[in-house]
Amino acid sequence: MRYLLSLGVLFAGPLAFGQTAENPTLSALMSEVHELRLAVERSTLLGARTQIMIQRVQMQEGSVARASKTLEDARKDAARTQAERADMARIQKDLEAQLSRAPSPDVRREMENQIQSIKQRVADGSAEAEAQRREAEAFSQAQSEQTRLTQLQGEMSQMEAALDAAIRQIAGGR
Repeated sequence: MRYLLSLGVLFAGPLAFGQTAENPTLSALMSEVHELRLAVERSTLLGARTQIMIQRVQMQEGSVARASKTLEDARKDAARTQAERADMARIQKDLEAQLSRAPSPDVRREMENQIQSIKQRVADGSAEAEAQRREAEAFSQAQSEQTRLTQLQGEMSQMEAALDAAIRQIAGGR
């Protein structure tokens, strides 16, 4: 880079003092220095843009991982809720089977109260519905985050293809 700047100063010196570049070699060199400067600027901007894209992809991968974890937790919660509901139904059946063998009216009444309470909890189903709602919401969020990651990866692939094409063009031009 210093070499390029030195060349620019060396050749731009006479022009800065009002002299014209009538020498075709000098004009060609000046043109080449200008093109090199533009190439360095483009390369610097492309590098910065590439870094930004890489960081965006990394951030999106983090978002996908968090959304996937939330979905996994929501699925576990929904499964737990369903299992609890199934356990309650089994306990209800066991209590109903034991009801006829209750040793006293007080025990029988207590068992009937437990059966009624379990029936209400099983029939309610709001906890299960809420768990399913959270699971569906988490699934939707995970899909959305994955779609965005796929889009960013597509943009990155397009950048890579454009860069490859530019490299082939430069290599073919020499």
